[in-house]
This record gives sequence, C-alpha cells and structure tokens, in this order.
Amino acid sequence: KHHLSEGYFSYRMDGFGPVVTREEELVAQIITSHKSGFISAKKYLQRSDAFFSFRDANNSERIFKKISELERGV
Repeated sequence: KHHLSEGYFSYRMDGFGPVVTREEELVAQIITSHKSGFISAKKYLQRSDAFFSFRDANNSERIFKKISELERGV
C-alpha cells in the first residue's frame, strides 16, 4: 500500500542481479555469489553494459564539464 508503484525500470526484467524477497533467498543468493567468485551471470553483465555508457572514474569530470558548458551557453 505504501510502496512506490513500479515505473519504467523493472528490477526483475532490467536489474543487474537477482531479486529476492525472503531472507532465505538472500542467504542462498549470497552463498551462490560467493561460490562463483562474485562474478555476475552473463545476462546481468549484458544488462549492465547496455545501461551504463561509461565504466571509469571520470563521472565527476564529465558532470563538471557539462555544467560548465550549460553555464557558458555552449
């Protein structure tokens, strides 16, 4: 009743890992992840790659440059 209704992003269909709703599922998923060396399943890696444009440490720099461009009217 008090939860936000689901928007365009579905954690089950678009998320970057399994969705669990019970404590037992969470524990089982943590154990499974540990056994796999915390390597994500291929489908989750593909989703992540499709969603994020960059995978680096330059996010703050890109944001700063865009804000500066907006301020200058570029």
